Amino acid sequence: MHSKSLLTLALPLITSALPAPASIIGLVNGGPLQSQRGVPTSSQTLSALISSNANLTVKAGLLARDPYVQSVYTGLRNATCFFPSDAAYAVQAEQAGSSLAFRDGDRQRAEDLLQCVQGVWPVSSFNRTQTWAHSFLYNSSWTNVTDGQYLAFGKQGLDVLTPVVYSGLNFQAQLSLSRNNGSVPPTVLTNRGNLPIGQQSAIVQADIPFVGGLVHIVDAPVTLAVGLEGTGKSLGLKSMQGNLTRGAGGAVQADGYRDVTYVFLSNSGYEKYRNVSANFTAAQRTAVFRMNSFNGSVLHSDMFTAEGTEVEAQSGDKVRLTRDADNTLRMNGAMVVYPDVPLQNGAAFITDE
Repeated sequence: MHSKSLLTLALPLITSALPAPASIIGLVNGGPLQSQRGVPTSSQTLSALISSNANLTVKAGLLARDPYVQSVYTGLRNATCFFPSDAAYAVQAEQAGSSLAFRDGDRQRAEDLLQCVQGVWPVSSFNRTQTWAHSFLYNSSWTNVTDGQYLAFGKQGLDVLTPVVYSGLNFQAQLSLSRNNGSVPPTVLTNRGNLPIGQQSAIVQADIPFVGGLVHIVDAPVTLAVGLEGTGKSLGLKSMQGNLTRGAGGAVQADGYRDVTYVFLSNSGYEKYRNVSANFTAAQRTAVFRMNSFNGSVLHSDMFTAEGTEVEAQSGDKVRLTRDADNTLRMNGAMVVYPDVPLQNGAAFITDE
C-alpha cells in the first residue's frame, strides 16, 4: 500500500493590514531591469504602456480607479504582467451580467496585483513544463502564500505550442459558486496531460516592453484561487468535501494555514476508500489528513523528477515525488490524476489511490 500524501500545514492565518506600495516593491525588486538576450527593453512606464495600447482600454479605466495599484505598478522592476485584453474583460462582464465599473473594488485590486509576477519572462523562456512565479498579491484576505500568490505559465498543444498562463478556478466556476451559495454542478474534468486545473489564458500579444519588464496580453482574465470548499464543490471532488476535511477541523481552518499542499483522492479512489473510513474517529480522520498535508512550502509539478524528490508530510511520513518516462506524475507510486490545483493558500494534488 502506498503512503498517502504529504503536505505542510504551517503558520496561523495572518491578518495584517494592506502593505504600503513601497514595501511591496522592496520585497521583490532586485534593482534596475537587467538586459537579457532576446528580451526587448523600453524606457516607457507601465502606466504609459497601458494607456497607449489599443487592446488595454478597459485595463486603463480600471487602473485609473485605484491609486494604490497605480503606485505598485509605477515601482515595478524585474516583473512580467499578464493583462487581459478588452475582449477578455468584455466576456467577463457579460458572464457576470454587469459592468466591471460596478465590480467589488477589493476583488478587482487583488486581481490587478495577481496579474504581475516577479521576474522577466519572455515567451521564449516558456516550455511544456510549467514555470511557477510569485505574484505581487500579498493581501491575506485573498491569499495565504508567503511572498505572493503563485501564477504558472508555459506552453501547451500538440503540433502548435501556445503560450498560456494558468491561474485560479476559472471565472465561470467562481460565478456559479457565488450565484448558487456555493452549490454548483461538478465541473467536467478530463486528463489534460498533467496541465494545472484552473483558468487558462492564452497569450495573444507577447513581449511588450516597459521600463520594469514585459507585458503579455491574454485572452481570458487572470483569476483568483479560492479555498478548499469552493474548489471541491466546483470540481465535484467528494474527498475535498468529505470526512477528511471535516476531521481536520473543517475547510475554513484548513484555508487559514499558510504555504500548504494537500493531497486528495479522485472520486473513484474515494469510493474505494469510503467504506474503510466510514467508522473512523475524528482523531483518525485528522491523522489521515496530516498524512496528506505538507507544510512550509507549496509543491508544484516541476518538483517531480525521474530520480525522485523526497518530501515530508505534516505527519512526518516521507513521500517520494517521481515522474515516469511518459510524464505521468506519482506520489509514492500513486498516480497523480490532476496536479497543481490552485488554492488560496497553496495547491492540491488529486491522486487515484
